Amino acid sequence: MCGTCRTLHHLECWEGNHGCCTPGCPAAPPSTAAPPYASVPPGGPELGVPPVGPQRPQWETARREPTGLARYGSWLWVISLLLLVVLLSSVLSLPIMLALVLQTGDPTAILENPFVLFVIIALEDAVFVGVVYFLLVRRGLTSWRDMGLRRAPTLRSLRRGVFWGVLFVAASSAMELLLRLFGVEQTQASQFPLGQGGVAGTIAIWVAGIVLAPITEEIFFRGFIFRAMALRKGYVRGVVYSSLVFGLVHLNVAAFLPISVGAALLAVGYKRSGDLWVPIIAHSLNNLVAFLLLTFAAG
Repeated sequence: MCGTCRTLHHLECWEGNHGCCTPGCPAAPPSTAAPPYASVPPGGPELGVPPVGPQRPQWETARREPTGLARYGSWLWVISLLLLVVLLSSVLSLPIMLALVLQTGDPTAILENPFVLFVIIALEDAVFVGVVYFLLVRRGLTSWRDMGLRRAPTLRSLRRGVFWGVLFVAASSAMELLLRLFGVEQTQASQFPLGQGGVAGTIAIWVAGIVLAPITEEIFFRGFIFRAMALRKGYVRGVVYSSLVFGLVHLNVAAFLPISVGAALLAVGYKRSGDLWVPIIAHSLNNLVAFLLLTFAAG
């Protein structure tokens, strides 16, 4: 939905026009003087969006697609970018980890210190946003506004975010209970040093998990990876593939299915609303519930 004239758009039409498609809208690009052509992604009709108005000439489509967002929806690009994030995060975090190991002589001290873990998570989150900015936003392939971050969260965003967040919590909890029937116990508590470092340490972990992670991960995985894969492979496969990738990067076998199912709900909520604040709020709500339970469990 355009934040200025409140006109509903297909996501593909918004991206193809680089903004609102309504002639005369102050938020529309200057070139919007006539009804826009449809943005036809690679793979075409599997997105289920019928063309609106005249389509791009074939030569123009061929010229624009290799440099568009859909280019980064291939598996080669997705895997390469995830490896890039891991590499850059490791390089930035290495001095901190080495200093702590040299000081304590214990490599496990890294995972037991909530303040060090907070800094490492913050650096990784900065890399997520940095990759999106330098690879896409700065080069003009997309914008924060195209991702749905064109304004501060509204009351409507909050309501929708809470709705999808409740669904996320319910679905992931159901998956966890089902897995428990097969003897699979969740191990998320062991990944966070809750109970270490006193109240300040707990607050640091909460800020990292409930505030920073939802914002940066939604920008990268929904605003970037999901959109790119949906444009290239189709909406359904975009939801499935991006959600599986999101589950894998958490490196927790026991939590893979609950996280992946929740990620699929976030992608659907994002697609239906066109507002990235919706999955951010839903993601944050799910993490809030999880951290409350983990903190009480840790005493």
